[in-house]
Amino acid sequence: MPPKTYDITITFRSASNLPIADLGTLASDPYVAATLTTPVSIRDPEKCPPLHFRTPTVRNTTNPAWECRWDLSNVTREGTKLRIDVLDEDIRNHDDRLGQAVIDFQELENWGSDQVNEGSYKLRKKGASKKAAVLKLCVADMKKKKKVTAMIVMRIEVKGETRLAEGFQDIKRAFTRGPNYWSKHFSPLIGKVVRTKDSPQGEDKAANFSFEANKLQLTGPVPPELYHRYVDFAPFVTAYFSRKGLKGRVLNQALHSQYNHLYCHDQNTEYGYIDNSPDGRKEDSNALAKRFLEMTHWSEGYRIFTYVITLDAEWHFTETGDEFTVDLLSKHSLHSDVSKYIAYSGEFFIRRIHNHHVHHPHQAHGDDANHHDKEAVYHGADAIASPDGESKHTDHHPSHYELVIDNDSGTYRPKEELLPKLKSFLESNLNGIGAVTTYHCFDKKLEELKKERKDAKHKEGHRVFRQRSISSNGSSISSSDVEELDTGKEGNIFKRQWSKWMMSGSTAPTAPTAPTAPAAPDRQGGGTSS
Repeated sequence: MPPKTYDITITFRSASNLPIADLGTLASDPYVAATLTTPVSIRDPEKCPPLHFRTPTVRNTTNPAWECRWDLSNVTREGTKLRIDVLDEDIRNHDDRLGQAVIDFQELENWGSDQVNEGSYKLRKKGASKKAAVLKLCVADMKKKKKVTAMIVMRIEVKGETRLAEGFQDIKRAFTRGPNYWSKHFSPLIGKVVRTKDSPQGEDKAANFSFEANKLQLTGPVPPELYHRYVDFAPFVTAYFSRKGLKGRVLNQALHSQYNHLYCHDQNTEYGYIDNSPDGRKEDSNALAKRFLEMTHWSEGYRIFTYVITLDAEWHFTETGDEFTVDLLSKHSLHSDVSKYIAYSGEFFIRRIHNHHVHHPHQAHGDDANHHDKEAVYHGADAIASPDGESKHTDHHPSHYELVIDNDSGTYRPKEELLPKLKSFLESNLNGIGAVTTYHCFDKKLEELKKERKDAKHKEGHRVFRQRSISSNGSSISSSDVEELDTGKEGNIFKRQWSKWMMSGSTAPTAPTAPTAPAAPDRQGGGTSS
């Protein structure tokens, strides 16, 4: 008889007496990177990978309060462990480890419906940065402190047994139930290379360039049919996914490093969450659709996006197109962080529905999608041109917009016959959106639609993206890089970055992202998981 599985809520509350990682402030910038391993993930970590969670970073403190919630389902008590790594965020070097704790669920005293386990756990020095440990001891000595033990306060609440919906009973792996965390990551360096700008920031010209990468946690579970392995279409692909041989290890490390750079966390990273609990949905049932459309700029600029949906329902996406000269930015292996298995991948774009009262959710694939086009008028007549040439819209209601999504991914080649499953999954998450239309990547109608968008973008000319302000001290490039960015020598910077990544051999852990304890349907201060 299979073991019982449960819905649980893990809350990362606070920590105290953490080591000091920054001599300048005599403090740290701590965050939690958590990993949940289950018997299923231990048996087959590639097909059923462990779940990850990252809290936001709290700045300049050794006593952070996160109050971040992680809702999980299908979790067994036997064989499940939660590893908690507390780290110091440092964008110029590796993130310093401040301590680690491991919680074995079998050792929890209270396990059953509506049972709560809350307590303080010692953060072990194993794996912690020697620099941080030495600084902590020195400061403790100067202040004549007797206790220097770092602690973290955790709360683990067992809600009850998991009840999987019809069609999902065969799911064996644990999955993230909520909240819907989101994060936006900004790179001035990549922004300069692909010529995407932010609002002017005075004399610091380099900080004006910004490329945006997005993560959005959808409500799980992903339908079990949405399960795809990378395709062995070339020997080098097999090499970097399997890390076989010197070339495979180098390529694998390069892609991991590129992923960490693209989805880097720094002072400019924006976090938030949508509370998808029953109470949260009562506040605004369309909140997740609104957040998604905001992250895609409400169809402005004729953008097309590359995306990957992970097995734990985290949506990774960035803008793509012929003008994006950094080839790896359009590779699904990069956006998946070189994961062997994903749920789905491809490209998508948003377009505005002119006659937005028309909505036929059942007509959204293949010929049905074409029929849908005949019954609604899309993006164009209702747009107003802004001074910089971008198309702007006067209203932002989810029902006025359509998501057009495909399976255009050579790395994973998602199955065409599963597009209706993808559509159904996205519609269940993006409540209130006008329509979700799916196309096979070889559909002639899709080719025409993409060509129209590319032609429209070309007519607009060079665009300046109005994304957000980037603080100078949050930039991931040095002052010497600024001159080279301004003189068009960004290639030199990339060579140095690649050399640094290759020489280092590893990168800072990037457990995907978390929230502040949900109290409102959408607010700043969350994080993400994957």
